[in-house]
Amino acid sequence: MRVAKREHADTFYDFALQTGMSFQMMDDYLDSFRRVNLKQARNKAAIFLEGKNTWLKIKSLEIDACTHASVI
Repeated sequence: MRVAKREHADTFYDFALQTGMSFQMMDDYLDSFRRVNLKQARNKAAIFLEGKNTWLKIKSLEIDACTHASVI
């Protein structure tokens, strides 16, 4: 079995991380803004009411924290 060079492993790791983040961003965006029927809307609301963290929520909180930190 061949062992990958460290730089190749790091490159693949970075690629996989960016691909995963891109997928999660698009999934959360579509969940937030696409048209849904009433049953789907209830399920979507449940996600937020249960306090589940989405990429959109996390980024919003990060931006809010940076904005408030610069004001203080």
